[in-house]
Amino acid sequence: MVDSGKDENVRQAKSEPGRVDESRRRFTRGGLAGSGVLLTLVSHPVLGANQCTRSAILSGNLSQGQSPVQCGCSPGYWGQHPEVWGGLTDNLYLPQMVFNTVFGRNVFKNNATLGEVAQQSKKLDLASIPPACQHHKDYYGKVRNAAFHAVAALLNAATFAWRYLPQYDTPQKVINAFQAAFDNAALDCGAALTQLKTEWDQYNSLYCGYDAHGNPIP
Repeated sequence: MVDSGKDENVRQAKSEPGRVDESRRRFTRGGLAGSGVLLTLVSHPVLGANQCTRSAILSGNLSQGQSPVQCGCSPGYWGQHPEVWGGLTDNLYLPQMVFNTVFGRNVFKNNATLGEVAQQSKKLDLASIPPACQHHKDYYGKVRNAAFHAVAALLNAATFAWRYLPQYDTPQKVINAFQAAFDNAALDCGAALTQLKTEWDQYNSLYCGYDAHGNPIP
């Protein structure tokens, strides 16, 4: 279970998404603090060809009016390196937090954690299946896969903010999207969740820029 302090972090992330966004605009984790670079870009970035690294940000991606390359670490990265979550998200999201609590929906039973979902643990089990979907053998897989990418999207939004992608550049936007798709599952048996998973899949492996220890790649 998540303690009250961590629950408070989650509530703050939900109610104050701008806090996460603004902290990432400073790029302190990438080592840009004190570099003399003034980041005043207003528009969202577009897909680029360079990796999401400190050198890329300081060089071509800020020259000639260009925007920084979009960033996003894969679900596999987050699942394999749970020890870096706190450092990269300012402790807003930690592996031991309960998925249902963070996403505000009764998705998994037995208090499945964000870390377990990110690692696609075999212990994951759905809290319930809509009656109309009882005979849809793929329903479990649709929910599980969408949740897998939802955790990565959440962490990417908290880590990269507006360098992730416009429609999901805050944790709350990721949470809202998952909630809407999950709420529709009783009608479409997970079709909206699959569509959302497919969309996130395009962005969750953009350019990570962090090594296995959570250090920025130069």
